[in-house]
Amino acid sequence: MTGAAPKRILIITTSYPMEDEPSGGAAAGAFVEDFGVALADHCEVHVLAPGRSKQLGKQVSRYYSGDKPLSNLSISSFLDLLIILRVLMSGTFMSFRLMKRYRFDHVLCCWVLPSGFWGYLLNKFFGVQYSTWALGSDIWSLGKLSLARRFLRTVLKHAKLNYADGFKLAEDVEELSSRDCSFLPSTRTIKLANEKEVEGPFNYAFVGRWHENKGADLLCEALCHLSDEEWQQVGTFYVCGDGPQRDQLLPKFKSLINAGRPIELLGYVDKAQAESVFQDSHFLVIPSRIESIPVVFSDGVASLCGIVSTPVGDLPRLLQTYHCGVLLDEVSSDAILKGLSTSLQLGNQSFLTGLHNAQADFSQQEIVKRYFNEITT
Repeated sequence: MTGAAPKRILIITTSYPMEDEPSGGAAAGAFVEDFGVALADHCEVHVLAPGRSKQLGKQVSRYYSGDKPLSNLSISSFLDLLIILRVLMSGTFMSFRLMKRYRFDHVLCCWVLPSGFWGYLLNKFFGVQYSTWALGSDIWSLGKLSLARRFLRTVLKHAKLNYADGFKLAEDVEELSSRDCSFLPSTRTIKLANEKEVEGPFNYAFVGRWHENKGADLLCEALCHLSDEEWQQVGTFYVCGDGPQRDQLLPKFKSLINAGRPIELLGYVDKAQAESVFQDSHFLVIPSRIESIPVVFSDGVASLCGIVSTPVGDLPRLLQTYHCGVLLDEVSSDAILKGLSTSLQLGNQSFLTGLHNAQADFSQQEIVKRYFNEITT
């Protein structure tokens, strides 16, 4: 049964770009922005996001969010608790204000908390239906807290539809809520590659924070042991990002560069810079210790980059389904070294068919079209 298509949708999010934000910030916010732009082809879209300005305008409104991300606040700290309460009150006030002004037909909550809490309140007070889009931090971090877990369950149970940006995460949402949850990929809109050079030397890219979870140190260690013969097959190895492992990794990367290894350190990159790196690369390396489905996966397949990845989260399922890269045996520098060697031997031509298939399934336009059709049904 098909209902009336929503004419006006509100996206409530805790992640959204701000004009004064440095390059590389709020990756989650980047794909929320792109999702909203694509959704605007189907209906009128308004966004309620964190920020300092409360003015309505350009269809993006802001609620108070404090100086630190909510994920960094602790309810055991009295000052942090006051900030959390102020955020909740500000989001409630602004969402009610927008609802009274625009009378939305549907609300998309990115992510379950606190955005889903505001969607739940709008449902109770105004009768508007809402859908949730869960991230790992919703379920795997907040879900460990008994009070937050109860809020999560309530929000998920009353939503029209629930989504998650990973297969395993969707299963965990279903277990928590006793409701169906569908996988909805989180992707950015970047220029699609229709073809890619298949002759070496091959260019590689790592795009991520220099953080233990992202495995930048494992990649650096592997590069230190790549043989002279293998380095001769590498055109450029782009290393994008920065982070808490900077003091540990920067000297090692610079030592490799001084030894003549073709490594380019680009620091944090914005969307346009990342797009250029992906377009110029044959392979994307994902050396993470912990992961669901990183946004760079969809960036990589959109640019027809073969994926060299550790076997974490949903990445094994994706690489085995699409045959779009080299899946490592384990999470270690030795496994990454072996995977790089294998990719140099095979070249990216071996994975182009699978990459084209993944490119179609992770298309932002197709994801938005599916979402819009499902909330209409």
